[in-house]
Amino acid sequence: MGYIIRVNSKISSSHYLRGYSGKCDRAHGHNFFVEMEIEGGELDKIGILIDFRDAKRILNEFLDKLDHTVLNETEYFKDLNPTAENIAMIIYENTADEVSDISGGKAKVSAIKVWETDENCAEYRP
Repeated sequence: MGYIIRVNSKISSSHYLRGYSGKCDRAHGHNFFVEMEIEGGELDKIGILIDFRDAKRILNEFLDKLDHTVLNETEYFKDLNPTAENIAMIIYENTADEVSDISGGKAKVSAIKVWETDENCAEYRP
């Protein structure tokens, strides 16, 4: 592609994993760290792939729907386990089109990473 930018944000949420054998089957919380990676091959006339401000706004507008919630009780995870992998996929599905639209199709979300802890993360790449 050529160019990659990344924007980061954080949310605090709780969840539990249905069908899991272990402590994570009980309600518990995380301070999730989220990274959105955007790539494209063409910059605009001033040399920007997509404005960091726009990318951050798009990410945060969706994350606000998950922040300080029990993820299992949100519309996104009623029938889907809120694992780090699935959280990353849901964030992608709810932000990718707007990133593409705002850039005139020149940029796309190429990955979403979700950290549950400082040491563990999951990444979704479409």
